[in-house]
Amino acid sequence: MKIILLIKSNLIKQTRSRSFLLILLTSVFLGWLCVPAATDGYEIFYLGGVRGIYNSAWLGTIAALLSTILLWLPGFYLLRNQVSEDKRLKIGQILAATPVTRLQYIAGKVLSNFIVLCLLELLFLASFLVMQIIRGEALYISLFDYLQPFLVVTVPYLLVLAALTVLFDVFPGLMGAFGNVLIFIFWVTMTTLSVAMPENPFDLFAIGKILQAMTKGARSAFPNIPAESGSFGFYTHTDPTPTFEWDGVSWDSSFLLSRLVWIGVSVGICVLASLVFDRFRKEHSEKNQQTSDFKQVTSKRKTLSTKELPTVSRRNTISFASIIKGEARILTGGLSKRRFLLLVAALILSWVTPLTQMRWGSCILLIPISVWSKEGCDKKQYFTKELLASCGYQSVKWWASWLVGLFIAYALSAGVIIRYLLAGEVSHALAWLVGAAFIPTLALALGTLSESSRFFEAVYIVWFYMGCINNMGVLDFLGIAQNNTLIYFIATVVLLVLGRCAAVWTENAGEKRRIFISACDKKPGIVK
Repeated sequence: MKIILLIKSNLIKQTRSRSFLLILLTSVFLGWLCVPAATDGYEIFYLGGVRGIYNSAWLGTIAALLSTILLWLPGFYLLRNQVSEDKRLKIGQILAATPVTRLQYIAGKVLSNFIVLCLLELLFLASFLVMQIIRGEALYISLFDYLQPFLVVTVPYLLVLAALTVLFDVFPGLMGAFGNVLIFIFWVTMTTLSVAMPENPFDLFAIGKILQAMTKGARSAFPNIPAESGSFGFYTHTDPTPTFEWDGVSWDSSFLLSRLVWIGVSVGICVLASLVFDRFRKEHSEKNQQTSDFKQVTSKRKTLSTKELPTVSRRNTISFASIIKGEARILTGGLSKRRFLLLVAALILSWVTPLTQMRWGSCILLIPISVWSKEGCDKKQYFTKELLASCGYQSVKWWASWLVGLFIAYALSAGVIIRYLLAGEVSHALAWLVGAAFIPTLALALGTLSESSRFFEAVYIVWFYMGCINNMGVLDFLGIAQNNTLIYFIATVVLLVLGRCAAVWTENAGEKRRIFISACDKKPGIVK
């Protein structure tokens, strides 16, 4: 009963967040984007120039494949801070005082995260089902063909993902930026191994096995198709794409047994997380130490002579330079010396990395992700909403945050942009200039909309991997392989407008709430 109540409370909190709503809307949009018509001029899934008819078996399996790319990282960054959030909201000691055991608490977090991930995946599946009706290539809908790959492929790796979200939130050393990088490396490694070893029965994502079955079906209809031709990306074409009938994957017993093994792995990760979890004892000891230090300082002050404090002068004007300086300290204040050394190394690499290797040299713009992710959401993180609202300069602070993020992006990109200009590649320099401005703008807009740093981290890493490293057409915002300067200039302007509108709406909503609370505190008969 205790664990059910924990799961219920976690689900209510997670599904009511802005980040959940944004990821949900993004999933529905991607569901439409990933099912193009034969005459749309592009394909997301490339199978030697052909594809399966949009029936339930094809779309259900494609949804299971795409969720490994589109849901793994966003889901991880959305849900990885559930334990840290309880600590941030100062409810850790309340939970520590309850009879809930460590395993019950961790298991409740894992199961609630798993249910949220399954809900997102089911809504993603529903968008594919709607697209099957809209495209009209196969009007017969088989719910079994949609649910079979979901149950066989998706559920086990979502369980592993849910367990990892909690483990990375309680294991020492994995709670910060290092954990973000490590989970990204794990995802890339598992995806690469899945494609390279399709016969491996213990393949977590099962990408290789599904691609092999799809290629076999394509070769039965089109014998000239290469043996290894399945891949995801943005592939343009001028002629209508040939199609074939595909009935789905035949799952063998060894593969089904391996899915049970992965479910067992997720249980093992959950147990490990419960063993590492300190049940907020560290927070309790830190508070006791702070209380003891405060008492010592107070007792010492009583023995000192009282001194008169100087008067505080009020200024009717603001110093924009001081606000920018303060905002820079807020965004970079939580960085360790190691992170500062990485930023210095990135600054050096921008001047020495060969321009022909910018596909990997662009990774220098991944290092400040923890700085950019604070934009737009630091008020909620540091509980300073009411304090900043009383200052009356929220709009100035918002623009100062954007300028600080912009300065960091251009400082790290200065070497690349200047060397592009010296080499006469003005188009590449302009594309990188606009792309560097797009990053902090995206961070500020998503941070303002979601009031969370996790949403930007998830979107940015996936976008960066697909666009800058894999050069997937329009997603290449730095113009490394394809020049999209105009698109991202417009996107930057649009994001600035949307972010500022969201900030104004949030500020007005907060002001109305404060007026309402103030009115309710007054005596009856005074409020008119």
